Amino acid sequence: MSKGIYSKIQKHTEGHFVRCCAIENKDRIYLGMENGGDAEGLCITYHYAKTRGKWAANCKPGYYRANCTVIPAENNSFVLIGWKGDVFAQHGFKQHSKNPSDMIPNLIEEQPIPLLSNCPLASMRIIDGQAYVAGAWRTVFRREGVENWTCLHGNNAKEVERLQKSESIVGFSDIGGFGKDDIYACGAAGDLWHYDGKAWKQLDAPTNKDMVCMCCTPKGEVYIACEDGTLIKGRDSRWEVLKEKVSDDVQDMLWYQERLYIACSMHGLYQYDEQKVVSTNGVSSFGEIIGKEETLSEGNKRALEANGMSREDIDIVNALSSVKMSSDILLSPRKLATDGEILLVSDNNRVVAFNGDEWKVLFVTYPSENGGELW
Repeated sequence: MSKGIYSKIQKHTEGHFVRCCAIENKDRIYLGMENGGDAEGLCITYHYAKTRGKWAANCKPGYYRANCTVIPAENNSFVLIGWKGDVFAQHGFKQHSKNPSDMIPNLIEEQPIPLLSNCPLASMRIIDGQAYVAGAWRTVFRREGVENWTCLHGNNAKEVERLQKSESIVGFSDIGGFGKDDIYACGAAGDLWHYDGKAWKQLDAPTNKDMVCMCCTPKGEVYIACEDGTLIKGRDSRWEVLKEKVSDDVQDMLWYQERLYIACSMHGLYQYDEQKVVSTNGVSSFGEIIGKEETLSEGNKRALEANGMSREDIDIVNALSSVKMSSDILLSPRKLATDGEILLVSDNNRVVAFNGDEWKVLFVTYPSENGGELW
């Protein structure tokens, strides 16, 4: 791979941070990046190993809090949405150079999801080969095809007005399922629902805590993580609160190689093997961030700030001499993605990949020699 192309893309993404990631296979990986300033803006950066340069980017204004995924469609696999319902998707391929065989994904801005202005989207997941999105006021849409979204729940002005007047705290933060007739959505204050393909039914959740994210596993189990790190497991009307907990900064969950992976932005990447929660070894800044010294050096402070930690939080860490941060965890993991073979983990400034045996840096947003290619 040409490091020159990789370095060029890194310069292109300066000032952006990673919001989401998606993987079709080891040859085609997408990263959704947003402008780090006040302006809303999107930079889709992708790794396509079959092209000469392997890295490319496409930037658009106006996107915010993006989610992205890959669906099993030959020419429209990649889909990215903004929280206002904006849609960016792959429409086949286009020629990248004079060489007819040098093709790259053709990324097109589609018509937005017909979303109410006060129903922002929070999540997008693949269920039985189709993309589903969920958001405020219990809004759910399913992608039926190019520029074709069907509303399954919510997005109703009168219902939103009724809920607002009643001061109800409702809204879906995540969605998952096993098929068109077996879908779950969770949200604030223990708001848990099920869709059987015909109607939605509110379930009796074993907690009234805010539910942050969920994962429906190949084993037919549904896991839900709450705001304080509480984990819930169940299906249908049977739910239980697990004894094991994670930290109170859960961002995402995903099933990979018979384990539940849980991204916690300030406490690392955890695994749950249906018996206990453990930290994931091998994911790090690939160097010791905090050593044995009792106070942080300026270099360490800059490294923490580059990985998304605020100056206020850095000062707190600096004040606590007993705090030690292992080099075996990614500093701020936020989003997870997998094709079944490779696991992607991203924080604000970096994306790393795991093949079951080894961790490797894939992309760094700022100029760095790390990353650029996989195995």
